[in-house]
Amino acid sequence: MNPPDNIAAATKLIQAGNYDEAEALLAGADDGSTQQLLGVICFQSNRLSEAVSHFERAARDLTDDGYLQNNLGQAYRAVGEIAAAISAFEKAAELQAEFADPLNYLGQLQREEGETALAEKSYNEAIKRRPGYAEAHFNLGALLQEEARPGEAQVHYECALKAKPDYIQAHNNLGTVLDELGDHQAAEQCYLNGLEQSPETPELLVSLGSCLRLQGRYDEALVAYEKASDIAPDFMEAQWNLGFLQLALGNCAEGWANFRYRHSVDRHLHPLPQERLPDDLQGRVIELAAEQGLGDEIFFLRFAKEVVIRGASITFQPDPKLTTLIERVANISVGEVGKEAVPIAELPYLLGNSEALPSISIPSDKQVVDDMRARLASAGPAPYIGVTYRAGAAGKDTLIKNAPLDGIGRALRNTSATIIDVQRLPASDEQNQLADILGQEVADFSFINDDLEQALALMSLLDDYVGVSNTNMHLRAATGKSARVLVTHPGEYRWLIDADRSPWFPDFNLYRQKPDGSWESAFTKLTTDIKANYE
Repeated sequence: MNPPDNIAAATKLIQAGNYDEAEALLAGADDGSTQQLLGVICFQSNRLSEAVSHFERAARDLTDDGYLQNNLGQAYRAVGEIAAAISAFEKAAELQAEFADPLNYLGQLQREEGETALAEKSYNEAIKRRPGYAEAHFNLGALLQEEARPGEAQVHYECALKAKPDYIQAHNNLGTVLDELGDHQAAEQCYLNGLEQSPETPELLVSLGSCLRLQGRYDEALVAYEKASDIAPDFMEAQWNLGFLQLALGNCAEGWANFRYRHSVDRHLHPLPQERLPDDLQGRVIELAAEQGLGDEIFFLRFAKEVVIRGASITFQPDPKLTTLIERVANISVGEVGKEAVPIAELPYLLGNSEALPSISIPSDKQVVDDMRARLASAGPAPYIGVTYRAGAAGKDTLIKNAPLDGIGRALRNTSATIIDVQRLPASDEQNQLADILGQEVADFSFINDDLEQALALMSLLDDYVGVSNTNMHLRAATGKSARVLVTHPGEYRWLIDADRSPWFPDFNLYRQKPDGSWESAFTKLTTDIKANYE
């Protein structure tokens, strides 16, 4: 065969997946077209470095071939040469004005590099070149969703599905955006549409389960999570969602087992535990490592008592902000721990816990208490009611908790108490709004959130505390005082999904947001309870 015939024959062989025959047919030739085909063969055969070499040699001859530059960009990306890949995709898009693929790939790399504005521009240009480009619409939707622009993300996920109705990940992501926007029924339909096409996709089942949980349909949510876990036993997202819901339903035995799959622990450092601790731990030292947030450290220390009962001693390395507080906790030694330390949130599983345990007790520092008592006196007369209305932050493993200020203000209005704002980083308009609703000044004690000794002292002195779940709630429990928790829906496992009280905090009164987002009944009850005590 002459060279053009070899090129044509090799191309057909490559399209048929006969890479060895195609490569043998092209052996010995060094022209650009041959080198490009050899690059394709090596890339498809996962010989990535060889692919880069062949594409680079081809590019020296075929200087105006944008499709070659796109292949080169793919090869660079595969071997981790990101800057070179970006340059190749940019050149490919410049050389081939109608070619959309390199702009989509360019957007992916820019997004990975944190250049979100450039990535958005690249995706939009790809879509401009090919309006029905499902992958570019999807990628732009994912970027916009990460940028907290769910309405815009929805548009692009819908475009992706219009172009590619069987795009399963787009069904899932569109559903998550609709859930975020509060349209849970539409989100549920998205997941069901996806499952109709791909009934054993665990991601869709987990998303469906979370959607059902948001609607208060807990039994159905359990079924969805359990099915996802059965289909993909190693899919951690299914396991930890199942565990959270089981715990919220009061099923500790199974809940803590699935809680092991949470994202908050680095399983490279701390492998998934399988064996539980024996009943006899005499003479052993159990080292505990901090995990999750400050409030969680306080919460999970309640399980340490069982370790001590079994005969072991405990060394715990808490977050530095908690060090002086934990040093005063009975039977806990504070100090550095080694690589074999157990993450503190592992204790319930390791101990085989099946019931709620009481909070630890943390004595307050007397001098700090005396100083705080004087601060309160200068703020106004007793009784003192603390308030917190926001906690948490956006993120994969966090929950934003917001309670409406107007509801809190109306519940506390006309009470014979000094209101203490304990909100971390309050906005000036929030404090002014609260004061306007109350019809009285609000004392700003937000500074205590930066010093947990002061926070603990304040929690020990307040006559009452009304707020969303946060670290101060755990400190309040550790002082032996009660509180009134505004439980946002869906309730965290420590507050369960229903009931006026949680077994983990039996002295706390709970006021729950409804699945439809309403706080009306919660604040009606809170108002009645407050008036009964402080009018």
